[in-house]
Amino acid sequence: MPKVFGNPLLAKQLLATGLLLTSIYAAAQSYPSKPVRVIMPVAAGGVADVLARAISLGLTESLGRPFIVENRPGASGIIGTEIVAKSAPDGYVLLFTGQTAVISLPFMKKDVPYDAVNGFVPIAMCCSIAQAVVINTSLKVNTVRELVDLGKANPGRLTYGSIGNGSLGHIYMEVLKRRTGIDMVHVPYKGGTPGVNDLLGGRISVMITALSTLQEHFRAGKLKALAVGSARRSAEFPDVPTTAEAGFAGWQWEFWQGWFAPKGTPKEIVSRLNTAMSGITGSRQFNQKYFKPNGIDAPHVGSAEEFAEFLRIERQTTGPLIESTGIRLD
Repeated sequence: MPKVFGNPLLAKQLLATGLLLTSIYAAAQSYPSKPVRVIMPVAAGGVADVLARAISLGLTESLGRPFIVENRPGASGIIGTEIVAKSAPDGYVLLFTGQTAVISLPFMKKDVPYDAVNGFVPIAMCCSIAQAVVINTSLKVNTVRELVDLGKANPGRLTYGSIGNGSLGHIYMEVLKRRTGIDMVHVPYKGGTPGVNDLLGGRISVMITALSTLQEHFRAGKLKALAVGSARRSAEFPDVPTTAEAGFAGWQWEFWQGWFAPKGTPKEIVSRLNTAMSGITGSRQFNQKYFKPNGIDAPHVGSAEEFAEFLRIERQTTGPLIESTGIRLD
């Protein structure tokens, strides 16, 4: 066994390592000591934006420093996501996003300017948001099967909207098209609101979107949900069947949201953030105020490690699915 103190170089290396570990530990213990930026790679106003701001307010209260949300939309989420990927790994720039930026994009676009797999540290899952196949009631269909039959009888006449090329709604409608042979025209929008407005106006026929934002339109009889793409029915919309119940087993999705930090962020900071975030989203008060009224499910996983494993499985299943659709954003 080498004598450490008889080896000046080794002694210096060990001292440097010890000082580095002490510095990291001290930084984590005092974290946060200044305001934290929360980057949202989508426009303000949607359900995800509301959740990011609500959780950031909770973090501000529990950790004693401001968590400030910045909306940086554009390029299918690339602009905001790249900001975080290139930020210092010190916990002061965080990413709040869904699967498009960190899961789907690399399968559709070659030149994504960040490493979606290894460029981030998963912190915590926020939630999953119920998405549904929604139509304008003027179509006079009551099931997904009837929608498919209508499309086959009128090839190229039906149109479907999405929040943008490569979005979850785009991917899964293309999956439906290929599985059934239906011919529908894709109309991409720059967000959910303009798409829903055109759906209400009858300018598009169908859209996959969050149930939570459409309650008043369902009550008014202007829109109808044909199926929800989750494993079980929504507690707030119990009459809407799942896609499996509608006869399309395997055509299932979850639109989740989660928190990420740049690669290299100390585990101690990630753990501190995970504990704080989980405490907020796991509280009965938060659930009653934000989740339940909007048809949102609480996180499926708790720890940062469980979230990382969830993402690994997501990538394995998403890749072949996107390849089957042929969607490319290059």
